Amino acid sequence: MSILEAVASDTVIAMSGACNLPEMFERGCAVETGMAPDLIEAALETCVDMTEDVAAAFKKDAKSFVAEHMSEGAVVKRFSEVYAGSPPSTPSDLLKSDEESSIFTGAASFSFRNRLVRAAWGITWALMAKWTPPPMHKWRILLLKIFGADVDWSCKVYGSAQVWLPANLHMGAQSVMGPRVICYNQGPISLGSRTVVSQGAHLCSGTHDINSSSFQLHTAPINIGAQAWICADAFVGPGVTVGEGAVLGARGAAFRSLLPWTVHGGNPAKCIKNRLNFTK
Repeated sequence: MSILEAVASDTVIAMSGACNLPEMFERGCAVETGMAPDLIEAALETCVDMTEDVAAAFKKDAKSFVAEHMSEGAVVKRFSEVYAGSPPSTPSDLLKSDEESSIFTGAASFSFRNRLVRAAWGITWALMAKWTPPPMHKWRILLLKIFGADVDWSCKVYGSAQVWLPANLHMGAQSVMGPRVICYNQGPISLGSRTVVSQGAHLCSGTHDINSSSFQLHTAPINIGAQAWICADAFVGPGVTVGEGAVLGARGAAFRSLLPWTVHGGNPAKCIKNRLNFTK
C-alpha cells in the first residue's frame, strides 16, 4: 500500500528487499535499501540527490510497473503464489491416501522399501554413530554416504543429529549439522557450502494437506544457500529457500523464503536487517 501511495503522490520509491518486489529493482524504478539506519540514510540521500531527469524516469517507470503488475488480476495471482506456495511434490515412494487408507486408520504414508531402508538406517545410526565422540565426523559421514547421502568429506555432522532419510540429504563443502539437529527430510534438503545449522534446529520438508479429509502427506524441498546460518532451535518449513548468506535467528520460524544476505528472526520470521556480503 505504501508503494502505491508513493507512486500516486509522484515520489521516488526507496524500499528494502523485504518488500518482495525485486522486479522494481530490476526495472530501475526503485532505490534499494536495507533495514539498518545507515542504509536507509544512504538510500534517502540517493533519492534527494537525483537530478530532475533521473527522478522523472524513476517515477515514470514506477507508474508503468504498477499499471502492469498491480492490477486486480495481477495482485490476485501474486497473492496466490506467495501464500499458497508452489504445488507440493509427491515422491514416488510416498503413498496416496484416501478415507480407507489414511493416517487415522494406521495406514503407511511411504512404501515398504522406504520404511525398510529407514529402519535399517535408524538401527545403524543408533549402534554405530549416535554415541560417537564429536571429532569422528568422517566416520559418521561414511555411514551417511553408505545410505545414499551426498555429503562432502569436509562436512561436520554430530552424532546427536537426526537424519530421516540420508538419500534425501545434500551437504556442500565444510557445512555443519550441529548437535540435536532434526533433519526431517521426507523431501530433499540441501545445505550449501560453509552453511551452519546450529544445535536443536529443525529442518522439516514434509507437511499435510489441511483441506484433505485423509490429511494427505506432501513434501517440498528445502534449499539453504552457501554461507547461511540457521541458528539454535530455529525452524525451516517445507518449500523454503534460504538465500546465500542469510541468517535465521535463534528460535525463528521460516515459512517463506529468506532473501540472500539478510537477517531474519521471530515467528513467523521477518527481516531485521541486512548482513554484510563478505564474498564481494
